[in-house]
Amino acid sequence: MPPPSNKPCRPPPSTSGRRKPPSRFSPSTSTASAFVREKGDTIIKEVPVYVPVQADAACTINRSFVRLHDAAAAGELPEPARDADAAAAGIALSAVAGTVAANYQTCHENAEQLRALQAWIREMKVAGEQ
Repeated sequence: MPPPSNKPCRPPPSTSGRRKPPSRFSPSTSTASAFVREKGDTIIKEVPVYVPVQADAACTINRSFVRLHDAAAAGELPEPARDADAAAAGIALSAVAGTVAANYQTCHENAEQLRALQAWIREMKVAGEQ
């Protein structure tokens, strides 16, 4: 099976004509958001294919990595590394891959919501000018 694509998560272009914009913004009903969610779910399901049990056994995730990853996810500076952080964290590489894939999925969903909001604002501006 080929590795996952690095192409951005973009839904297929709409084939429908112009429509009246909704009076309220609702990103959860977007077909693009559903497409991004589905694509992310598929990638997450593929983690065991790309990170097999053998890779879990061959890789040690240390506590420093976990500390750094968690700080980056929270948008904070990590605490200074300590000697004890060199020890294994007891986390499998496949778990790290699943977490990273889920984080990117959320990132792509947020980006799609922002694009949808920007499009809605433009549509509302045009509708208000008519």
